[in-house]
Amino acid sequence: MKPTINLKIYDEQDNVIAEFETSRIRWGFLEDVVEINEIMKDKSEVEQFKMMGEMVQKLFPALTNELLRQADYLDVQNCFNQIKNIANRIEGTGSKNV
Repeated sequence: MKPTINLKIYDEQDNVIAEFETSRIRWGFLEDVVEINEIMKDKSEVEQFKMMGEMVQKLFPALTNELLRQADYLDVQNCFNQIKNIANRIEGTGSKNV
């Protein structure tokens, strides 16, 4: 069974107002994740946050900037980490390269 990656969006009362989910990760997307992860190492924390958000939006094209701003930061970080973990499993290298 393929892993499912999801991201919930909340309103001001912490009710889920939208949810994005996929179990299909395109090869080109994983290539982008590997490249971004290498670039992120030399970036400031602000730039890293922006890059993580951009990658999550690439995964979920209907995820607007406004919706992303309403996501819980741990959910965004977990979503990005799930993607990196998939890339790690494909490479078979653990966290050495990704």
